[in-house]
Amino acid sequence: MTDIPAGAKRPQDHQPAKAEAVDPTEPVSFTYNEVDYVIDPAFRDDVELLEDLENGHYLKVCRRIVGERQWDRWKDQARGENGRISVAAAEAFLGVLFEELGAGN
Repeated sequence: MTDIPAGAKRPQDHQPAKAEAVDPTEPVSFTYNEVDYVIDPAFRDDVELLEDLENGHYLKVCRRIVGERQWDRWKDQARGENGRISVAAAEAFLGVLFEELGAGN
């Protein structure tokens, strides 16, 4: 048996799942960059959303999930001084969104 040195880092690829399960019938609320978002659970029953996901249209999927009004609010908040939204900003928002929806597990 191999002795593990005291203070050795543990692998991070097998993180435990979130303790609380997501109720698919309840809205999901989360805060991102000090802005509150509420996601209608109806997105879970949308074949066209699944088609967009299957086709790799991740920004379109995100927009459909959060809704046009909240999507526009996020874009306005995410714009840089040059008026553009960086890919990194979009990736960060999508990562948080999908984590909150339980897709990261």
